[in-house]
Amino acid sequence: MLSRLFQRIATKRLEKRFRAHFERASGPVLHRNAIAVAMMELEDPWVSQVLAEFSVEEQPLFLVAYECRKGSNHNFSPCECKSYSLTPF
Repeated sequence: MLSRLFQRIATKRLEKRFRAHFERASGPVLHRNAIAVAMMELEDPWVSQVLAEFSVEEQPLFLVAYECRKGSNHNFSPCECKSYSLTPF
């Protein structure tokens, strides 16, 4: 009984976070959904922990590399990002 209650509370929190990200995003609905999903994944404790290992200048690069590698189903290692340059695309 309590496990169901905790599960519903956790689900409601996830839905609230998703809606908040969705409302802050701009563009078509599909883009806003994608942004909301990406933002929720970036809130993952592992990502926050690894992100702290990078300088402020390197953090955006890490986040882009993380999302790209995750999208390609490649096992991502945080140290891989160190070898990338900070040149614009």
